Amino acid sequence: MEEKTLKSWTEFKPTIDEIREKYGFHDDSIGNDQTNKFSNTILFRGQRNSTTWDLETTLERKTQKVFSVIDYYSLIVKSVNELESYTGAKWDVSNLLDIAAEIKMKQIEFAPFLPSYNYLVYLRHHGYPSPLLDWTESPYVAAYFAMCETSSDERVAIYSYIEMPNGNKSGSLTEPQITLLVVRLKSNLT
Repeated sequence: MEEKTLKSWTEFKPTIDEIREKYGFHDDSIGNDQTNKFSNTILFRGQRNSTTWDLETTLERKTQKVFSVIDYYSLIVKSVNELESYTGAKWDVSNLLDIAAEIKMKQIEFAPFLPSYNYLVYLRHHGYPSPLLDWTESPYVAAYFAMCETSSDERVAIYSYIEMPNGNKSGSLTEPQITLLVVRLKSNLT
């Protein structure tokens, strides 16, 4: 992990440009001196207090307990009826046995399957501890969330996540994984 400390806002755009230039594409050599360039995913996250907030989900901040996907769903399924009554929204969340069966059937090794994703996002954006961590493709959206409601003496952080910095994604099954769930949702989460 590389850290850069910027002295002023004027250094922000050149730093983002440098990150995109260095990591925005990777080459995939296919032999015979032919190279294909592939776009690399770069995401950003802004946090307003980098000195006391680690890069953690709200669930990790709330408890040290490690939850399996099924354990987490067992908690959130309990709230569906009350939230539907309160919000008037219909979340279409199955019972826990059906969710467990669906996850078992659709889950693959490095791409978790999360049923009722809209419901998970709704909970996340309304303060329920969540295993989801918001990222954006826009460094300026990340900067907004880092800087809104900060005092001038706070040190903010804007993180960048590069999916494949060297052209491939590596890791081990025994280490925590970051998996991108690129889902476009309507933002009417009131």
